[in-house]
Amino acid sequence: LNIIDPITVNVVSAVCNLAQTAYTVTLEISGGDGSYVVTNLAGSLNTSVSPAVFTSNPITTGTPYSYTVSDTGPCPDVVAGPINSPNCSCPASANFVDGSISICQGSTANIELNFPSGSPTFTIDYSDGTNTFTNQGPYVSGDFLQVTPATTTTYTLTGVADQNCNTSASDAITVVVETPPNAGPPVTETFCATNAAFNLSTLVDGAVAETTGNFFDSGGVQVPGNTINLNSSSSDVYTYEVSATVCPSDQALYTITINDPIAISNILVECNSAQTGYIVSFDIEGGDGNYAVAAGGSYAGAILPGSPVSYQSALIPNDTDYSFTISDGSPC
Repeated sequence: LNIIDPITVNVVSAVCNLAQTAYTVTLEISGGDGSYVVTNLAGSLNTSVSPAVFTSNPITTGTPYSYTVSDTGPCPDVVAGPINSPNCSCPASANFVDGSISICQGSTANIELNFPSGSPTFTIDYSDGTNTFTNQGPYVSGDFLQVTPATTTTYTLTGVADQNCNTSASDAITVVVETPPNAGPPVTETFCATNAAFNLSTLVDGAVAETTGNFFDSGGVQVPGNTINLNSSSSDVYTYEVSATVCPSDQALYTITINDPIAISNILVECNSAQTGYIVSFDIEGGDGNYAVAAGGSYAGAILPGSPVSYQSALIPNDTDYSFTISDGSPC
């Protein structure tokens, strides 16, 4: 009398391949009379080991499997299935390190990449909202995707592949493109001194320049409130600077000249030796120095250089009143 144990089958493993496209099932078989036959599942049987080992051919991921193990003995066959496929998902993953970065218009953005899992190196698929770019790389964590958008653009990761498999990815980054600041053209202005407060910002033409900048004197000191006093000591070449977040600042020079009002002094009226007339002379200061003196009659004289400049009239007949108008090229 020969009594044999029933056939026993253990599923040792269901292992996905590296590409995650298929899997292989390994069975251990014992009991029965040892003359095993496996049906309904293609593969190979090794009966030279104990227990016997059956290894299936690759099965397409997502496809369930079944098997029947029988022998020539009286014990019943072992029938199993369908058994679900293991989860053969690609382990590769990718994301952007930052949520947003800023660049100056015309510059290149360096988008840092991170690959938390998978087998290096990696390629990525991404979109800029208009175009799709595939199989970009190879990359590893810490590498940069370089882009040069003309305007603010959001980039979206759509896929990632490692050395073995590919899968979808989902992350986004916004590249903010900043327009370079514009301080406008150089400006030259001349004023007559009044000692009144004057805001230099009123000289900025908003049609050709941004009006949000600050003024600095020739020593690099910021002008408080962009306001100066209109006196000659405030004459200077000021720098108008418009700053930005990531773009370089832009600058324009403002040449400001403030002339003191024209003033005369040391008025001298002297009769000639014959006592037939008299000569008027006086000193002139202020303005821009380019003086012109208009006489009120036919007694125009001459401007005499010096410091200060002086004027001397021609002979004015007795009993003739005199008048003079002094002007220059300044706004005084």
